[in-house]
Parts: sequence; structure tokens; C-alpha cells
Amino acid sequence: ANLPQFIPDDVTDRVFGGEYRIGGLRLNVERELYDSNITPYDSTRYLAELSHRGPANFVFGLNANYTVIDHLDIHQQSKSLDITGQVEKQFSDRLLGKASINWHRDTGAIFLGVTTSGVDEQLELRWKYGQTQIYLILRNTQITAPAQGSQSQSAQVGIRRDF
Repeated sequence: ANLPQFIPDDVTDRVFGGEYRIGGLRLNVERELYDSNITPYDSTRYLAELSHRGPANFVFGLNANYTVIDHLDIHQQSKSLDITGQVEKQFSDRLLGKASINWHRDTGAIFLGVTTSGVDEQLELRWKYGQTQIYLILRNTQITAPAQGSQSQSAQVGIRRDF
């Protein structure tokens, strides 16, 4: 019988880039050269983040990520763009609330040559006492792809203890 052969991956991963910060602005660019005998790729990532502490314990944030991946073994390229806005409010020493919305677009990321886009919305409440947190996360996700789309909602309730 012909059994699949195990092929060990030989990887050399080189990452280099730069970052610039001033006030609440952060800009970052990064280049990765992933030399692998199974899945080699080169990628370039760009990041811009802006955060601002507002009145009444509000923190506002906006960030954008753009990534280009060249899949060297199949001579294809995938791109992704994510833009996220977030607001955070410290209601008390123990209670924190967050709301965020994220828009994303992927070209060739799942199936090369196919573009998908989507929106994720999230609301979160966290109550903290000592090393224990109780949280509630509500999430709505909409994904659009050629000839299909999906929408999902979820609610997550949890207790977390840090040691």
C-alpha cells in the first residue's frame, strides 16, 4: 500500500521592519521572508493605530492593518485589510465596558482568487474582583463571499481566575 510520506519542514524565518510612535499614533511596517520546503511565502504588513483618552474615562481607538502575502510555491498572492474602531469605558474600578466594530476584506486568503468581506460587531462587559473576572461578550458576524454569505450571533458568559 502507498502510505503518505512524512516530510519534515525545514524553515528559515526572517522578519524585519520598523515602528514609529508619537502621542497616540503608532505606525508599523514589517517584512517577513518565510523560507520553507513545504509552504514558502513572503509577506508585508502595514499597521496604523490611533488611540485617544477622552473625558469621563473613555478610550477611543482606530486601527488599520493591511497584509500582502506572496505564496511562492503556487505563485499566487493574497491580501487582507482590516479596519477596527473601538470605544472603551471604565465605569468603576471593577467594571469595564467595550464596544467595537471591525470591517475586513480578504482576497485570496481562504481560496486563492476569491474575495470575502465581513463585519464583526462586539459588546463586552467585564467585572473584576481581585484576580477573578466575570464577563459577558455579545458578537454579531456577517461574512459575504461570491454566491454565499453567512451571519452569526453569539453570546459568551464566563468566569476567569488568574493565578
